[in-house]
Amino acid sequence: MTRKRISNFFKLRNRHWDQFSVLLLISALFLRILLGIHFQGRVWIDEIWVVLEPAYRLYSHLSPVHILDWQQSIRSVLPPGIFYVLIQFLEIIGVEKGTYVLPILRILLCGAIFFSQIFFLKELLNALNLKKKKYFYIPVIVFFFSPELLHYSLSADLSVLGAPFLLLGLGYWVRWKRIPVEVSQSSQSLLYAGVFLALASLIRFQYGVFALGLFCAVFIKTKFQKTEKQKKNELLLLSAIGILAFLFQIGLDSLFYRKFTVTLYNYFTLNTSGGLAASFGTSPFPHGLEIFWRFASEPIALATFLLIPFALKKIPALYLTSLAFLLMHCLVGHKEYRFFYGAALVFSAMVPVLLLNLVELKKLKPQILMIFFILFLGFSAFRAAKKVGWQDFESPSYLETVAGSKSDLKGLISYGWGGIYSGGNFTLFSPKPYHFFISQNDIAQAGLDPAEFNYVIAPTSASPPCLTIVQEHLGATLYRCEFSEMKDFLKRK
Repeated sequence: MTRKRISNFFKLRNRHWDQFSVLLLISALFLRILLGIHFQGRVWIDEIWVVLEPAYRLYSHLSPVHILDWQQSIRSVLPPGIFYVLIQFLEIIGVEKGTYVLPILRILLCGAIFFSQIFFLKELLNALNLKKKKYFYIPVIVFFFSPELLHYSLSADLSVLGAPFLLLGLGYWVRWKRIPVEVSQSSQSLLYAGVFLALASLIRFQYGVFALGLFCAVFIKTKFQKTEKQKKNELLLLSAIGILAFLFQIGLDSLFYRKFTVTLYNYFTLNTSGGLAASFGTSPFPHGLEIFWRFASEPIALATFLLIPFALKKIPALYLTSLAFLLMHCLVGHKEYRFFYGAALVFSAMVPVLLLNLVELKKLKPQILMIFFILFLGFSAFRAAKKVGWQDFESPSYLETVAGSKSDLKGLISYGWGGIYSGGNFTLFSPKPYHFFISQNDIAQAGLDPAEFNYVIAPTSASPPCLTIVQEHLGATLYRCEFSEMKDFLKRK
């Protein structure tokens, strides 16, 4: 029974993936594994401060490194808690060194995204009843080999951590929509969709837009196919899932902070009325669309809006919800690249599948589809070669790896922007003192004990904290300090 369920998970209705698409999927999986092994560093600061570092410090019984976020109770312990459980499991099976732990965590995460991508794409292909397998390779390449999506899917940012649950939830949403209401699988698919979207929302609350979209879709789904009792039961089911998920997060965070805590409320008020988000800078609406096309590629972004009339006939609720999610981030003043990952991921699946559907309905010539595909390949190749920050993965955790391997290591101080603010690799070695500071001026105010630290990572351009240079890497330098040097450095302003 279990084997049959696994087979059905990947099986297209009444047909299988064509051989070329299967070969592409296998290649995509191996590519993710290789990248996960090779690139051990960070992509964005948030994956360190919000997920990896707190996860390790939970494991080591240390306080979180990013004091501001955790003192103000705006971060939920659930995301780092997921990695904390994984780190505990790796310890049980004898894997403890950071040079192994972090790549394994990345491989597990991008593997989870990979299989959820297969499920979501499979459900879209089934829902639109596509038959021309010779074109299946197009959505596979667009969805699995888009360079920006591949690059960012190796991070542990909240958007990425919630992505597997998001894609599974959307896949079951599509399945629920196409299954007749009198079939028992309809309620089961709706249950799974609700649970997975609730989990995605707990990890990154903005994904709650999709959960709300599902609720609205249930409310308006073809009145004439179901009784009011059936509709009421489905709405009650989704409401119960949402309430239980919210209460679960409140309970978990309250236990962690040892007081009644609603992190979602704290996060929202601090970033809006508290002005935290605006303090990082704001940008106009069009800048959000620019980030989106950079993330998804120019052809995907253009087709996203050109396909609206057709998409509203085929997958209206899901497409409208995805557009609302995209436009919501465009309307918010403070925009960051990571905010648009979810939208780029979802539209990179829907757009090529809808184009294939147009070809099968003979509303679009195959030549136009191939022009779209060639443009995608061209823009993607340019972005992969010139724009994607592959080197971001290498700094600064490479230097932290070097520091962590030193037998005389007491503790590490890292400071300065430009990539010197990680900790995600170093602290996976052993629970030794580690502190990050944005500015050197902040160090003197921390009151650190010089006897607890003997290594410093600093920008190469900054005034050297010590005389002994251990290694330089990508604009950062690792220093080894004597006690007297460290004492003077900690007082320096």
